[in-house]
Amino acid sequence: MKRSHLLLALLLGGSLVLVFSQCQSGQQPSTDISIAESFETALADVVERSRPAVVSISANANVGSRSRFGFESIPVTGAGFIFRPEGYLLTNEHVVSGSRTARVRFTNGNVRNARVIGSDPNTDIAVLKIEAMEGDDEFPSLKLGDSDSVRVGQFAVSLGNPLQLNFSANIGIVSAKGRQNLIGRRTEDDKVIRYQDFIQTDAYMNVGNSGGPLLNLRGEVVGINTMIRTRQSSDQYIGLGFAIPSNIAQIISDQLIERGRIVRGWLGIEYRTEPEGILVWDVVKESPAGEAGFQRNDIIFAIDSKPLNAADPNELQKQFQWMIAMSPVGKKMRFKTLRGGEEIDIDVILSEMPAKHAGREAPRYPLTAQLGFRGVKKMWPNVAADYHFLEGDVGAYIGKVTEDSAADQAGIREGDLVTEVNGKAVSSPAELESALFHLTNDEKEKTVSFTVKSPGEAMSEPSAREAAIPIEALRK
Repeated sequence: MKRSHLLLALLLGGSLVLVFSQCQSGQQPSTDISIAESFETALADVVERSRPAVVSISANANVGSRSRFGFESIPVTGAGFIFRPEGYLLTNEHVVSGSRTARVRFTNGNVRNARVIGSDPNTDIAVLKIEAMEGDDEFPSLKLGDSDSVRVGQFAVSLGNPLQLNFSANIGIVSAKGRQNLIGRRTEDDKVIRYQDFIQTDAYMNVGNSGGPLLNLRGEVVGINTMIRTRQSSDQYIGLGFAIPSNIAQIISDQLIERGRIVRGWLGIEYRTEPEGILVWDVVKESPAGEAGFQRNDIIFAIDSKPLNAADPNELQKQFQWMIAMSPVGKKMRFKTLRGGEEIDIDVILSEMPAKHAGREAPRYPLTAQLGFRGVKKMWPNVAADYHFLEGDVGAYIGKVTEDSAADQAGIREGDLVTEVNGKAVSSPAELESALFHLTNDEKEKTVSFTVKSPGEAMSEPSAREAAIPIEALRK
């Protein structure tokens, strides 16, 4: 039989290995072929072991076109994966943006409900929890690996649901690390500070891969698939995919599970990188930087004696951003600064990053929200009976109460109607907020006393009761 040549290109350990073998009829597979088959088996094993922990996520997310009424809520399908056996999922924030719940479909076809534990627009990370059912045991989960140890050139496996396909596995390599400035502002008034430190890969991604895992050959998650680079006016994949490093996902997910949101330090400057350090371009009014006396054209070259000396401008920007963001709120920090050629020390007490920069909508009624009331709306007298109150009842209807909040501890529940605050009648969320505001400025008041009605059954009269909250809960 005519001799043929077999060429296998294997990217093993980041190096290119060209395997040539001569094959003839009846000849046993060469050692080189055995090596290739071993690699193939190992790769298939990684996908097979990981598959049960990968899910498709459907939610109504606020990613539609912007209008005067905000982002339109449209159905979005993405991917996610279980990273804790209790049923905690990681995915992208943009997959569930604005949603409190989602539908999760496993690769075996099972569908479960999940609730959004918390999300972080700054890093595009969200954590969901699958709602427990009787008989549930531990869920299959994937281990978060060390993304700092990832090397350019090593293999990467992308899992997800591209183009609404149930499941897809794709292999490539890590093409680059530390990619930044890939995401701009969504709108002209977008003030969100975005932390970008992407792993670039040529492992196939497309619409529907968002939130899925990027694995190494040990089956560890080294990134969360997030975005692709396309040609202008096209959604077609052109070989550039980007994933959030797993080490960032670990930090963010821990905080979201513990607190439900991310608390970041905030300085309050606009800046650019220079060879000498961080050049202050502008100082935000009423910010920690403004109160401490920072001025335009100051150059920060060290923080708490730690020099800002990365040669790469992108690395310097990342270093500075994370030093501020990961510092505790209320921490006093010393900034070594050049001003007009002279070295000076500026001490700053960091505050929490404002909602507009953190990607959170500032509550319309902040004091009401501070007590734990959510979804508060006006109860109109003509619809009170529809909510199992007496016809003609008015007040502030409580749509939801945050768990372990001051309102929750006082015994106020979802569906209750607040009719009075310290003896003053309230008939809307605005009046409730106004009453709370006046109480915070009255030094004699020690308690906030609510008159609350709970919805009655069909023919019984709704019960009214008093609920008290210490005034300190409003003055925090």
